[in-house]
Amino acid sequence: MNYLRKELYQLIKTDESIFDFIQESSLDGLWYWDLENMEEEWMNPKFWTTLGYDPAEMPHKAAAWQDIIHPEDLELAKENVGKHLANPNYPYDQVVRYQHKQGHTVWIRCRGLAVRDKLGKPVRMLGAHTDITAEKRKEQLLTETNRVARVGAWEVDFVNNTMFWSDVTKEIHEVPLDYQPNLETGINFYKEGKSREIITHCVNEAMENGTPWDVELQIVTAKQKEIWVRAIGDADFQNGVCRRIYGVFQDINEKKLASQQLRQSEELFRQTFDHAVIGMTLVDKNGKWIQVNDSFCQLVGYTRKELLNKMGFQDLSHPSNVKESTKELMELARGERDVYIKEKRYIHKNGHDIWLVIGVSRVLNAEGKILHYVAQYSDITKRKKAELKLKKEQTFLQTLIDNLPVNVYVKDLASRKILANKKELAYMGVSDISAVLGKAETDFYPAGTAIISREEDLHVFNTGQAIIDKETTNIRKDGSISWFLTSKIPLKDDAGKIDSLLGISYNISKFKEAEEKLRKLSILEAKSKEMEQFAYIASHDLREPLTTIKGYLALLKEEFLEQMPKDAQDILQFTIERTNRMDKLIHGLLDYSRLSQVKELASIDCNEIMQEVLADLSASIQQNAVQFELPSLPTLQAHPLELKQLFQNIISNAIKFRRPNILPKISIQCKPIPKGWQFQISDNGIGIEQSQKDRIFYIFQRLHREEYEGTGIGLANCKKIVELHNGEIWVESKLGEGSTFHFTINTEEKQNN
Repeated sequence: MNYLRKELYQLIKTDESIFDFIQESSLDGLWYWDLENMEEEWMNPKFWTTLGYDPAEMPHKAAAWQDIIHPEDLELAKENVGKHLANPNYPYDQVVRYQHKQGHTVWIRCRGLAVRDKLGKPVRMLGAHTDITAEKRKEQLLTETNRVARVGAWEVDFVNNTMFWSDVTKEIHEVPLDYQPNLETGINFYKEGKSREIITHCVNEAMENGTPWDVELQIVTAKQKEIWVRAIGDADFQNGVCRRIYGVFQDINEKKLASQQLRQSEELFRQTFDHAVIGMTLVDKNGKWIQVNDSFCQLVGYTRKELLNKMGFQDLSHPSNVKESTKELMELARGERDVYIKEKRYIHKNGHDIWLVIGVSRVLNAEGKILHYVAQYSDITKRKKAELKLKKEQTFLQTLIDNLPVNVYVKDLASRKILANKKELAYMGVSDISAVLGKAETDFYPAGTAIISREEDLHVFNTGQAIIDKETTNIRKDGSISWFLTSKIPLKDDAGKIDSLLGISYNISKFKEAEEKLRKLSILEAKSKEMEQFAYIASHDLREPLTTIKGYLALLKEEFLEQMPKDAQDILQFTIERTNRMDKLIHGLLDYSRLSQVKELASIDCNEIMQEVLADLSASIQQNAVQFELPSLPTLQAHPLELKQLFQNIISNAIKFRRPNILPKISIQCKPIPKGWQFQISDNGIGIEQSQKDRIFYIFQRLHREEYEGTGIGLANCKKIVELHNGEIWVESKLGEGSTFHFTINTEEKQNN
């Protein structure tokens, strides 16, 4: 709790004058001010809520209220506070203006009381606020009302022999504001004749008998205008002697002239009402018809008698319009609007719907209260039916356009979209057409794309020639590229002038991509055939001399081995081994090149393939006592020979690269994936270094050239076989613990196609 608030509570308990002060003040705010620390001041919550502020957001600082008080009143307040602090008998009581948080002025009566110490020094000050805004507004309103109503005051003081006219009274007489009237000149302003005679009689009767008067007469102003006025007067007597006469004076010239013209206006309205070519009705405040004209009767099919006796304003309305019409009538009744005009559906006496444009306005009396309503009706049934038909056709057309498998749009002369179908919106990345209406390509696409599109538009607008099935490239802001067959056709207004264009774009991206794939495939096939031919020729040309060499080496070994020294025998044996290895290498290279050939897929039972592999490797399996973990394998779409070669290469490698003195274990597992199957073949062999895992799948890459025989083509063949089946191959391995080869066969998509 604020220390000043606590201190005030204690003062209330100990000083009754403080409590009396608060109690006697009808408070709209309370404040307590530290005069020893002038910035510190506590204000109660009502202080701020009266001014429209949230107390929780306002600081307990003097500057807070000084920022919103009227500058003139702030200076006067400081002056009066100073006088009160200097002299306890000088009261602090004044009216000040604050600015409400919403901007309007709040008038506050502010009273204050200084709290003094034992020496009489003011140390605190308590204040109370009373909101007198309503009273001030009434005071201002009365003054303004008198001026607007042209009501002035006057008085004749017979004791002091003076006469008073208010400013409005002088304005009515068209005399200067410093004009000094007397009784005689005042009477002489009344028009000579009946008006002057009547006012003279009224004044005399009041002075002699105290008779009040209230008459409507004519005066002639200082500027020689004849106007009607209402003069009201009375007399004040003391001891039987008239001390003064006084009253009010009102300009009623417009009202008087209006009453003379009212009869003519009423007759004119009646003639207009009865003979109007549009329907007209008068409706009372309860919605019942007071009068209807012949044109309205013809519109709705009822006679005047039927309408006036049995029906009301809403009885002919279509049920769908009743609620809304009632709402609008209530707004008229409350003065929230003076008139409303709208299209409404009604029910004809014969039962069919009719559409009318209805305008309803209020007729007020002199006091501003509603006398009745005037309604006017125009038949728009034909137009409305045409609009509904057109709307139905437009809905059909929009539905058709939205469901076309092409992008459809319309642009204005500035290349801004004024129509787009769902396909076009989806391509632009929006769902609501309002996001593209009035916008150009620059709002959605890079500058280069937008400029090209604008140049095409200008060609259509300037030449009037359509662009038909032009192949275009469109780049979006995310960098993605699309290809279209685009047509742009000029559209003309009723005068035959081009005002827009129709765009139709067919997205051919998938065809362009397929075309590119076919082109690349064609190049690949050509290179594959070229490679295969090269490999075949190279292997043939290499094998022919190699066969001759192998023959001579065999002959040397058979005929001369025993005659050779030991070194020559070793060289011969080494040459035979390398020649055999080269023969295997040439065979492997030829097999590797043939894997690129396009082949047909077949349904393969992997269990049968695996049995063939194990049979081919049976000697090696038995010799090395290999243990297998072999589950049931799937049937899938694959190339039979290549799939067998894949399994055989990986399993034979697992046997070849076994660890010494460790029985080889090979585990085969598989699982389905979205487009095929994933296999893994694990062993407990020597493993592969992490840095070498990717290298092993490239041709001629051998990791153990000295310890193990091989050509370096086997795993490269495996990679090519897997890629032939749209799959991937990779290895997970830990050196000295074993390896797991993973590969996928993704051929189900081909099967489905």
